[in-house]
Amino acid sequence: EYRYPVIKKILTDAKYRKNFGNLKIFGPYLASVLLDIVIEYTELTHYKDILIIPVPISKKRLKTRGFNQADIIAESIMANLQPGSNFKLVNNIIIKIKDRTPQASIHKRSQRLNSPKGTFQIKNLDANTHKSKILNGTLCIVIDDITTTGGTILEIRKILLEAGAQNVIGLTVAH
Repeated sequence: EYRYPVIKKILTDAKYRKNFGNLKIFGPYLASVLLDIVIEYTELTHYKDILIIPVPISKKRLKTRGFNQADIIAESIMANLQPGSNFKLVNNIIIKIKDRTPQASIHKRSQRLNSPKGTFQIKNLDANTHKSKILNGTLCIVIDDITTTGGTILEIRKILLEAGAQNVIGLTVAH
């Protein structure tokens, strides 16, 4: 949880002080949680692939910050999963098309929930079907550092399902 001082320090140091090395310590734990989730969700349904998708940041923020914390967390999770498994890191299928007010500076829950709407877009959709061949029949695990209202994860879930994903789950370091 974000209220724990150690978690809060690691996440704020990464985002605001460019000290992102400690983000990798979450990889083993999140990989374990992910495996438990996948076992539960794949018992009844077979998925073509399981895609690990980090929440993207805008080009402007990437240029300023120099890294995307969700990418680092996702890469650390992948490093702790069995090689040859059907997990695939896909960090270029969603783009952030709108730079919005950072969630941390929005205090009303209703505004936080609505803020991400229309912010993200799936790349390379089929012009006729508006679906993605990569997403068709997949279980998508959306990775982010922190969630408060779930607005970002919900918005990304919506566009992934519209583009052909079979199921979408959010996984974050803290809430």
